[in-house]
Amino acid sequence: MKTVEIVVISLPNATERRRRIAAMLEPAGINWHYFDAHDSLRHAGLRYDAEDVKRRFGRRLSGPEVAICSSHVAVLDQYSKQGASDYVLVLEDDVIYDTNFPIEKFSTVCAEKGMEYVRLFGKHYVEGVRLGYFYDRHIVRFKTSPTGAQAYLMSKSGAQSFIETFRSIDQPLDLALDSFWRTRLPIYSVFPFPIIERYSRSQNLIPPYVDRLDSYDRLFRFYTRAANKAKKARANIDLIAADRRMRREGAAFKQIFDD
Repeated sequence: MKTVEIVVISLPNATERRRRIAAMLEPAGINWHYFDAHDSLRHAGLRYDAEDVKRRFGRRLSGPEVAICSSHVAVLDQYSKQGASDYVLVLEDDVIYDTNFPIEKFSTVCAEKGMEYVRLFGKHYVEGVRLGYFYDRHIVRFKTSPTGAQAYLMSKSGAQSFIETFRSIDQPLDLALDSFWRTRLPIYSVFPFPIIERYSRSQNLIPPYVDRLDSYDRLFRFYTRAANKAKKARANIDLIAADRRMRREGAAFKQIFDD
């Protein structure tokens, strides 16, 4: 059985959020700990150029968005270098987690199938490929980002691959994690998700505007988006063979009480 450690990213002063997390996880006897979230860009391995991001993404990132990137990369970097478990489950502190979901059994299936990055939450319904079952839940590969970085499972090699390709913050963290044509980490998931986002006020306030771009920046932004779209399409085509293989080898539907 593969092992999983759980890291909850939370601001030290988020008292109520921490109370809810502890009340949810401690009775389940789960191995978990907090990571004190950054409130700015503090990870030494990352850099942020606001003007470059504006040209590539269409707007500058907010302070909380930059801090989220810094926090998640710090967690994955620390895990890749010092983690003793086979996988890390990264959670933000605004989630509701079904603690009965057998995360270690699921991570064992992930390891067998070569799934290095697995979303356990997504904000939006997006196109995906059904690959098999984990009991009565679909294992899927998303063809594009369902957005949201509140909950994901990552292997040590997956964490290393992501960090190597994300040296400069050029987009929000969730989109960077899901840029599989760059990270070489397909977006696998299990659906229905075992983790959902709590209905609460976000601590990550996205600016309600798009930066004004001059003609050159608009052209550069158009080129960047077109290039990424082409790379994503090419990567999805390249994954068809792996999808077929996993589908052939995938587990059948199995009710939980059949075990």
